[in-house]
Amino acid sequence: LGYGSVKALIGNHSYIVPSTAALLRQQDVFQPITFQNSNELNDYINDFINHLDVSIQSPQVQETRRMFIGKNAITSRLHKDNFNVNNFKGKAETDLALILTLSIISGEAIKDVYNDLSARKKQKLTEYPYDDIHVTVDMTTALPVTEGKKPGMIEKYADRFYNKGNEHIVTFHNFEKLITVHVTFTHPTIALEGETALYKIRHANPSLAKLIANDFIKAYPEYKDKINKSDPTLLTARPNAIVIDIGEGTTDFAVFTNGKINEHASSSLKLGFG
Repeated sequence: LGYGSVKALIGNHSYIVPSTAALLRQQDVFQPITFQNSNELNDYINDFINHLDVSIQSPQVQETRRMFIGKNAITSRLHKDNFNVNNFKGKAETDLALILTLSIISGEAIKDVYNDLSARKKQKLTEYPYDDIHVTVDMTTALPVTEGKKPGMIEKYADRFYNKGNEHIVTFHNFEKLITVHVTFTHPTIALEGETALYKIRHANPSLAKLIANDFIKAYPEYKDKINKSDPTLLTARPNAIVIDIGEGTTDFAVFTNGKINEHASSSLKLGFG
């Protein structure tokens, strides 16, 4: 969940979604989208992450009005709501963090159900009758290092998703018939920004490990003799490392000692690039 964009991996699908929402006023509400044929509908659903049009009911989100999310917000002429990188509250205490997360997860759920119905030649999502969609989510996300190190902040952020089995309801307004997605979380994992990147590198498949080794040799030819070409994982699996994560609002330094995150040595700069 970045200040500039959300980098999401859901199942085998990866997305980059602008961290932007746009509230609709009554005069901004137009007729729901219609389709000339099933191919148009298929294309729309398979690109659904760029058409998010939602309202949210959640004990953790105050804003209940209809809004566009991500690219749909960016391309609209409406006033944009983004993360304020100068806001001392950080990400964990903002509604936008939950709005973006819930919208993206729910949009993917609609896409999955639609494709499942299509594969089984059942009725389309845009037709009644059909049940509300219920999803239970295992999620890992992250906070900037300095924010995540504040006492109780990681637990507080996790509780916004999970506390007492909170159910979050996301209603989609794209079609003539509303579609409602109910989202519940198993206890989410909150890491420090940069931390999960090293886990991915450490557990890189042979193809990724080789790419990393080749890139290292190209960038630092004077150290090429230090790399075992027959086992490139010796580079990716080193126990001591620093990951530098340059984002739009913060630059985070995640320090690993003996293979584990060293929270005391890790830190953030309240500076970024975007």
